[in-house]
Amino acid sequence: MSVLPKVLIDCQVFPPPAFFAWMLEGRLLIETCEHYQKRSSRNRFWIRGAGREGCLSIPLCKGKNDHLPIREVCISYDHSWIRTMLSSLAAVYGRAPFFLYYKDELAELFHARQKYLFDFNCSTHQWLAAQLNIPYNVEYTMQYQHQPDEGIVDLRGASLDWMDNSQQIENTKGRYGALSSLHLLFHEGPEALRTILNWQTNYHYEYRNHQSA
Repeated sequence: MSVLPKVLIDCQVFPPPAFFAWMLEGRLLIETCEHYQKRSSRNRFWIRGAGREGCLSIPLCKGKNDHLPIREVCISYDHSWIRTMLSSLAAVYGRAPFFLYYKDELAELFHARQKYLFDFNCSTHQWLAAQLNIPYNVEYTMQYQHQPDEGIVDLRGASLDWMDNSQQIENTKGRYGALSSLHLLFHEGPEALRTILNWQTNYHYEYRNHQSA
């Protein structure tokens, strides 16, 4: 029996490890029927390393994207942001133990030049799941619900920085629950799945603390 509740999550780009813990147990429901929201994990992901931290953003075509259904939001390729983003990742993670192992396939993911943000985000889920050796076990919503069905935890737009030490690695300090899974993958490589399994073990304790805070 799963130790994790079923969760409803917005379609994030390069999401944190908790996303894949839920995927591993088939407890992940991705929202497909919402409208895009600015300044969110839908087109931004967080990184930290080499004395740098912050978020990287996938640029979108100009217009009022916040009024568009998430599946209709288009990525802009008006300037060479892909090269800049790959350079930023190399600057932050170039000395991470497994960065060189994954960087070429990651570059191919960007250079596929997906038209829609939703499709690109899903491609990042599939790619990360493959690297983590996790079956792509995901459900998608068929209609928008302000209040999800009973038994489903609504994490749409929620910060995941309360998660436990699922992304802590040697020689780093602090809690990294909101960082992209790229952070975990570049530092732990094939051992990243073990870290996700450890996160599952500690989930109930962390979640209850978060709920009572």
